[in-house]
Amino acid sequence: MNDDLQSSRDRKPIWWSTSPRWLRISCVGVISVMVVWMVARAIDQGVQPQFYHGYPQRSAAYHSQPSRETVGRSLTNPTLDELTELILETPDLVELTLEGDALTAEHLKLLPVCPQLQSLVLADAPFDDESIKPILNIQSLAEVDLSGTFVTDETISLLNNLPELSVVKIAYTDVTLERIQSWVDARPGLQVWSEKYEEPNGLLGSIRWSDGSRARTYSSEYVVYSRELSGETHTHHSFSGRLWRSALFWPTSYWEFGDGEYEMRITLDRITSETTSVLIVNGRPTISSIEFQMPCTKAEAMASAKHDVGQ
Repeated sequence: MNDDLQSSRDRKPIWWSTSPRWLRISCVGVISVMVVWMVARAIDQGVQPQFYHGYPQRSAAYHSQPSRETVGRSLTNPTLDELTELILETPDLVELTLEGDALTAEHLKLLPVCPQLQSLVLADAPFDDESIKPILNIQSLAEVDLSGTFVTDETISLLNNLPELSVVKIAYTDVTLERIQSWVDARPGLQVWSEKYEEPNGLLGSIRWSDGSRARTYSSEYVVYSRELSGETHTHHSFSGRLWRSALFWPTSYWEFGDGEYEMRITLDRITSETTSVLIVNGRPTISSIEFQMPCTKAEAMASAKHDVGQ
């Protein structure tokens, strides 16, 4: 019986025995290369965990909570009374998403009374370095998403004071890559999501209305970006729906027509911005951000769009 068992172990598949020697060598080579690649990839991911082109894993602080169903809520443009009511009705709130252009610092001032709040999503909300400050009083925060807002390097310095913070999403903001790198180096275990890791020379835009207000989103029937180089005009990104700040980001591949001074404009519905010049040298813009100056206020633009739809 032992001889039979040993024989079965030594016996090779028929296809292997009948295959040409070169084919067998090729199979072994391919398998070896795949194993080496997977090991190298695992090592690389292990030593460079700080930046993510996607959503990071849940933080250790988040997972340290009792094993029960996570309590999460989402509100769009809530009044202060509506947010207060939610907080009172949900004392064990762990995750909160606030959306909408009507959000203010006053909304954030209500949140420190949530003792278990660990995840706060404020993506594409109208917050900047000043209006975001109240979240510093939420000492339990482990994760925060400020993608698409107007926060800068100043906010990073403030967030560093949150003791439990381990996951930060700041894609399509005015935070610089240099500040992200210095923060990650100084805070081991911190996970940061930013498009600047893969596109450090990308160009991020915003909208400036005639009353001086700055915007990063807009509800539009259609949006057309145009660029002109040496008298030739090219359009980009025409769509219906809501304009997010991520759509106002141009990677280095956008300048495939070569170096030179590009004249850029944006059309929201039927209203076109003033021309903004962008100088491209060695395939990269010489600036990191641009503003599209609109000839009207946001309210006037939206009123004009509604009038067009009614005709």
